[in-house]
Amino acid sequence: DVVPIASCPLAHDGLNRAVEALRAEGVPTAVHYPKPLTRQPCFKQWVKDHPPVADRLSRSLFCLPMRPDLTDAEFEVIETALQKVASAFAG
Repeated sequence: DVVPIASCPLAHDGLNRAVEALRAEGVPTAVHYPKPLTRQPCFKQWVKDHPPVADRLSRSLFCLPMRPDLTDAEFEVIETALQKVASAFAG
C-alpha cells in the first residue's frame, strides 16, 4: 500500500464511490474538508454568506498521496488505480 504524507486534491461528483474505488485499489485518499470552512463553527461570527462553490467543492473534493519521496512503484499503484477507476466511471 501507498503511505500518504502530502496530498494532491481532485474533485469528482461521485466522491464516495471514487474514494471507495481508489481505496479498494490500495490508494489511500483523504477528505480534508467535508464541511466548507464557511460553515465551520469557528468562523460563524465572521461569515455571513456561504458561497455555493464552497458547498459544492466540499461534496466532491478529495486528496491523493503526493510527496517528493514517492517511489516509482507507489506512483505506478496510484497511476494504475486512477486509470482503472476513471475508465470505470467513464463507461
